[in-house]
Amino acid sequence: MEINETYYIDLITSYFSGEASEDDIRFLEAWVSADAAHTKIFEEHSRTWSLLQREKIETRTDVDAEWKKIQGKVATSHSPSIIPLPFRGGWVGAFRIAALILLLLIPTFFIYRHFAAAPMVQVTAENSVREIILPDGSGITLNAGSTLAYPEKFKGSTREVKLSGEGYFKVTRNEDMPFIVSCGEVRVKVLGTQFNVNTKALRGTMEVVLTSGKVSVYFKEQTPGQVILDPGEKAEIPADFSGISKSVNEDPNYMSWKTLHFVFVNTPLSQALATLSAAYHRPIRLKQNNPGSCRITATFDKQSLESVLNVLKATLDLQISNTGSGFEISGNGCN
Repeated sequence: MEINETYYIDLITSYFSGEASEDDIRFLEAWVSADAAHTKIFEEHSRTWSLLQREKIETRTDVDAEWKKIQGKVATSHSPSIIPLPFRGGWVGAFRIAALILLLLIPTFFIYRHFAAAPMVQVTAENSVREIILPDGSGITLNAGSTLAYPEKFKGSTREVKLSGEGYFKVTRNEDMPFIVSCGEVRVKVLGTQFNVNTKALRGTMEVVLTSGKVSVYFKEQTPGQVILDPGEKAEIPADFSGISKSVNEDPNYMSWKTLHFVFVNTPLSQALATLSAAYHRPIRLKQNNPGSCRITATFDKQSLESVLNVLKATLDLQISNTGSGFEISGNGCN
């Protein structure tokens, strides 16, 4: 059932008068957070409420009577002496100003308390893969060199995080609070599913590969042009953000950085080495281009990089040198 704006205006009034229940406050918080226009309405009514209260102070408060009450309390206190107040008018003015400031601060306090953004947490996976559990129970695996920023507590109508680099997301489903991954100008929106996002793929492209469920990929504030992915599909966004293309994901090793599971089927050696280098975070360089076109068919599962390279060495008759920081590959090539 659609609720008109008048209902929320009445709810805002109840909120500032202190008559709103906890359920009313939660309902109002969700409404304000859902749209910038709603936030503007709330702030305008907050200012109006403050002005009305200030007017009441100006027209109805008997400042002289209030001052006499204060003087009476001071006179009956246990103070040994009372300092004369030669500029009584100044204190009266100060009393009025203090009352007005208090009235202006009350709505500001409530706005901050209920609608201010939660503090952000930033996590960086330095030299190895890192696992993160978010406040809603969602699990994120960050690839080495990647950074994730997220709020200490999800508030409002969405759960939004910011990613730089590569991460695998296993999102806890919540139909009332969609999950959004923000990557520069690109947004990935889900309710609850599993997918991989790489903001630094080959040739400067960004890739989103869906494992299960459904996701929508779109540019910031351009949801009408969104691309919907089904499991097994991939969205690619070029470095110049000129568009979003969708295709079937044909790379069986898109998650090898997380699983260390590799499947090579008639794969050029140069491509296989690039995949291994990215997954193990070790440089692997072809000393000559001769063996680069050799093809390999093999499956590796959670083996060390040295073990994998030894298999390639024996299979393709390669020479492998450990340079300390990485590996150098040479050989006679394949016929």
